[in-house]
Amino acid sequence: LRRSTMVEVYVCPGSVSSNKVLLALEEKKVEYTAHSVNVLAYDHLWPEYVRLNPRCSVPTLIHESKAVLATVAILQYVDATFPTGPPLFPTDDLTAERVVKWVNAAERLPIASLSYHQRSLSRRLVLQRKRHQLNLLKQFAERYPDLRAEYTEKMKEMELFFGTIDDAGQMRQILKELSAVLDMMERELARQGPYLAGKTYTMADVCWTAVLTRLEEVGMAHMWTSGKHPHTVKYIRRMQCRTSFSAAITKYRGMKRAVSVGTGVVAQEIASFFATKTG
Repeated sequence: LRRSTMVEVYVCPGSVSSNKVLLALEEKKVEYTAHSVNVLAYDHLWPEYVRLNPRCSVPTLIHESKAVLATVAILQYVDATFPTGPPLFPTDDLTAERVVKWVNAAERLPIASLSYHQRSLSRRLVLQRKRHQLNLLKQFAERYPDLRAEYTEKMKEMELFFGTIDDAGQMRQILKELSAVLDMMERELARQGPYLAGKTYTMADVCWTAVLTRLEEVGMAHMWTSGKHPHTVKYIRRMQCRTSFSAAITKYRGMKRAVSVGTGVVAQEIASFFATKTG
């Protein structure tokens, strides 16, 4: 049975980080309300949202008037706070070490760079988006001096991101590292599966279900479907057959990203959160 928890989560449907959190909430059988933040429309940069999440990113989880930021921190919070589902982080040291290794590997992977690099986007369109986003950040930094530090930090992050996807050498290195991780995944699934950390589903599986699904969506499944990674192929199919996958990812694939902070819909919800927090 699910427990009423008053959990709200701000996510961008389809984003890897958002999918990790949604999967964890479903696996833990937590009741929650999901609010859509359209990153492609820059909803995450609007001041109403930045005051909620100074990282200018998704996801953001709110529980009992507390905002939890950063994907791994949210996953840890959900697992520690809600006993409604099986634990996602093991208690024995060996399995815990494996989980940490795989969670960190997923976090280090520059999935946004891979997504942009694999999509058939012309250099002109990439540069156009870069200019648009940086100009918006500069305007907001000037208009909202209380958030200048947050917007300045985001500008640095975006310069680094666009620099990476424009650097063929860096992208080749990223692909090489991804290939090595997939080889390690195949070896460990063959030796100690059926899950990444052993015999039980953990936070490692939450993270890599989201990552492998995104890589499939951008046309990179050939990296493990060419015949050299049979255990990985079976693994991701099993993960995508779980009830949590259907509820957390499949359901949102067809969602029209109509809810926008900029239109004031989510902004009103955020304002309500701050009123509760300070009231």
